[in-house]
Amino acid sequence: MPWIIGLLALYLLLLLVVAWISIRPPRLPVYISPGVFDAPQEEIAIPYKGRWLRGWWVEGGPNVAVFAHGYLMNRAELTPVAVKLWKEGMSSLLIDFHGHGRSARGKVTMGLQEREDVRAAVQFARSRKNGKLVLIGSSMGSAASALAMA
Repeated sequence: MPWIIGLLALYLLLLLVVAWISIRPPRLPVYISPGVFDAPQEEIAIPYKGRWLRGWWVEGGPNVAVFAHGYLMNRAELTPVAVKLWKEGMSSLLIDFHGHGRSARGKVTMGLQEREDVRAAVQFARSRKNGKLVLIGSSMGSAASALAMA
């Protein structure tokens, strides 16, 4: 009987470790940037609620695409799409959600809190350009974008 309690305790401990890692995932390095494709790239930092969101601004035309990456990723994930749009004459803003890439630490909530990051990115993009704005997200970034604009 004591071994069953021990196994149950070990199982619960494992669940707690998995939960902890899920909301505070390891950060992947930023492995590619728009500059690699000769696109103009500006490092930006957006202050928001006492933390900093890091990203890249790619200067193009009057319209802007705001990119929101997926879980366990960073702004590099959607860089090829941003470069393609830049070649078509569109500006882009690629951000790292809090807890990802080079942005401030924070709990990952699969879109619930990340929607505030998207809103801050949209405000930043609107401060730079008056044209049309489109949100492009991948996985968690899509959820955060949908929640931000709901």
